[in-house]
Amino acid sequence: MIVAAQDPAGLQSRRRLIVAMVVASSTGVALVAQTSHHDLLAFSAWYVCLALSPLWFGDGRDISDVFRPYYGVALLLYLYAVATPLLVGDTGSAYFGEAVDPQDMATYYLACLCSIAGLSGGTIVGQLNAPTARTGAARTHGDSEYPALLVSTLVIAAVTATHFWQKFNPGSATSYAAEALALRIRRLADTSSGISETMLQTVPSMLVLFTATIWAFRSRRVLLRALGAVALVLYMSTSFLSGWRGELVIAMLVVGMYIHYRVRRFKWTEVALGGALVYLLVNGLALVRVASDLRAMWAFLQEDISNRGFAFLRLGNSGELATSSNLLRLISGIRVGESSFGWGSIGLGQFLAFVPRVILPDRPDMASEHFVKVFYPGIFELGGGYGFFMVQDGYWDFGVAGSFMYALIFAFAFERVYRALRHRFDSDLVVFLYALLYSQLALAVVRSGIIGSVKSGLIAAIPALIPLALSRLRLETHQGRPTPDVYTS
Repeated sequence: MIVAAQDPAGLQSRRRLIVAMVVASSTGVALVAQTSHHDLLAFSAWYVCLALSPLWFGDGRDISDVFRPYYGVALLLYLYAVATPLLVGDTGSAYFGEAVDPQDMATYYLACLCSIAGLSGGTIVGQLNAPTARTGAARTHGDSEYPALLVSTLVIAAVTATHFWQKFNPGSATSYAAEALALRIRRLADTSSGISETMLQTVPSMLVLFTATIWAFRSRRVLLRALGAVALVLYMSTSFLSGWRGELVIAMLVVGMYIHYRVRRFKWTEVALGGALVYLLVNGLALVRVASDLRAMWAFLQEDISNRGFAFLRLGNSGELATSSNLLRLISGIRVGESSFGWGSIGLGQFLAFVPRVILPDRPDMASEHFVKVFYPGIFELGGGYGFFMVQDGYWDFGVAGSFMYALIFAFAFERVYRALRHRFDSDLVVFLYALLYSQLALAVVRSGIIGSVKSGLIAAIPALIPLALSRLRLETHQGRPTPDVYTS
């Protein structure tokens, strides 16, 4: 057991959190027990025991931080993992209609348990000799950061305005159904489309979002607070009407983490309520994003509720959680000879795929693309995809042992990144950086795969790294000179 000095308040937080999580987990297991899914009940009991181990054996630091990465990953992994067995138990087939062999389902459960065991072990090991986080509100170089952010935002936004302004224009929103497939096809056809989209749309949009968040919650000027709030509302409204759930969740996460680390701490009850609302929003938006205006979206939602009730909120019926069915498809495919274990080639190929296609046109595919090519070639030719469950990376390479190993390495690295950044959460830009990393490495990882989320996390971090680098340059240039306190002006 890792031993660390703890104050009474820290020990009390640990006890309260453990009790709360045991109660919540027991409630979930009890709900599962009311169904006929007895195998799922046993899986849930084992999962809870493994998932709680970092609370018992960890060092106890930052245990009450609601945005600690392990909490988000472990919870989402469970939701995705149980969605497929619930659907199979109710319908007799997986999400895409395939028959399920009992042997494959047993392997599915084992791979998921190995994955949470790896996440727990990696988190515990990642706490060894980790730096202690500062908890004070003092800024280390905030006076240098705000001008750097402002300059970065103004310059990059001015240069790229014609490319990203529609991100803040709800009137220009087009439905996800009309845009998603066409966008995937354009990305496959144009090797430079990913870089262009990142630099011309994502980076300026996020910089504006960062600035607007600081203005809305920290500025002393009423006009700046109003401008910041308007920009946030416009961006989130456009993302909602366009049906881009990922963009909407990232924006909410940037604002939420900024409030949590820089304004006031969220309570666990507030986070639980917020998580429930996000679950409702994500699953509801999946039904209505065939339209891009509120009236039509509301009509689609009413029609679905009148026909099926609130079935879209059930875990087994959630299209968002259906990604876990891909693990069953992979297990079955390897068993019958459609594919085979990669013995490291799947992971290596994905790291080579980090190189942009404009530089290496014949680079290997990411595992999510390779999976669709192998198992759903018709869908791939149309530019579609089904996501990639995070347990699949390791399983495709080394079976259930790989599921454990990949999760262990991932959790260890993410815990170390969290501790390194947590040490500097007195910096607004570092908070924004962590929010972007968290969006990919804690939230998207479950449906994008471990290595795929690392790639997307590196790309997502670019908007925060630009002003951070400029801030560091400015700090070194003006070192020793007093700077005016304009940070919250």
